[in-house]
Amino acid sequence: MNLVNTKILFVCSGNVFRSMSAEYSLKKYCELHKIIDISVESAGTHSDKEQDIRIEVVDEFRRFGVDVSKHNPRKLTKEMLDNNDLIVSMGLNHRKFIKEKFGYHSVLFEEVCLGNKEPILDNNESLKDYTIYSWRSEQFNRQMVRNIWNDIPLFVKNYKKFI
Repeated sequence: MNLVNTKILFVCSGNVFRSMSAEYSLKKYCELHKIIDISVESAGTHSDKEQDIRIEVVDEFRRFGVDVSKHNPRKLTKEMLDNNDLIVSMGLNHRKFIKEKFGYHSVLFEEVCLGNKEPILDNNESLKDYTIYSWRSEQFNRQMVRNIWNDIPLFVKNYKKFI
C-alpha cells in the first residue's frame, strides 16, 4: 500500500508554546485516530534552546496523556520549509516573517480550523498587564493549549484545502 504522506509544519516565535502545542496535539490526534498519512513538526522564527516550556503548558498536555517535557525548541530553516507540504503560522508576525525572509506562503492556524484569519495570540500580545509569571499569564497559557487541542479535529477536517 502506497500512502501519500502530508508533511505539516507549525511555526510560532519560540517553539515552546503555540506551534509546539499544535504539533503535539496533532500527533496525539493522529495516534488516537490511527491517521498514518500525516507527519508533523514545529519550529520557531526566533527559537532559543535555552527557553523553557512553561510548567502549565507541560501540565495541560499531561492531562491529555502527552509528555512534552522533553521537547527541544527548533529554529525555522529554509530546509524545513522546503520539506513540508503545508506551513501553518500561529500568528500574523510569523506569516510575515516566513514571507519576507524565505519567500514562502503560509496559512494561519485559525484560517485552517475556522476559516478566519485571526492569529493565535501569545500572552504578551493579549494581556495588557503581562508578566511572564503572573496568574493571568498562566491561565491564558492553559486556555490557549486547550483551544489548540480542541481545534485539531477541525484542522484535520480542513487542512487539505490549503495544500
